[in-house]
Amino acid sequence: PARPAPAADPPPPKRPKAEADPAPAAAAPSQNPPSKILFAQNLPEECTKMALEMLFQQYGGFREVRIPRPGLAFVEFDDAAGAAVALRGLNGFKLTKSDTLALQYGKV
Repeated sequence: PARPAPAADPPPPKRPKAEADPAPAAAAPSQNPPSKILFAQNLPEECTKMALEMLFQQYGGFREVRIPRPGLAFVEFDDAAGAAVALRGLNGFKLTKSDTLALQYGKV
């Protein structure tokens, strides 16, 4: 006996690739031209170097996090392309219930 064919779900609509987005949706685009350094400010007191390293190390080309003073950090990548991917992925990331990661390109 022939079995009825299973009902197929329609394919999901095609979405444009994330790389096509000119700027992150969570925040305004960076005012500075692309660079291999990202700048984060207004970080909460509880945001440590280790916490930022854990967030950014998942992105290719990550080099280091520098926190020159509380609330301010520089994140360095091998090149501007790696920094751009991290900026798109983490800009607007919720650090705490009330604090959001605001990234922009560092000045060269």
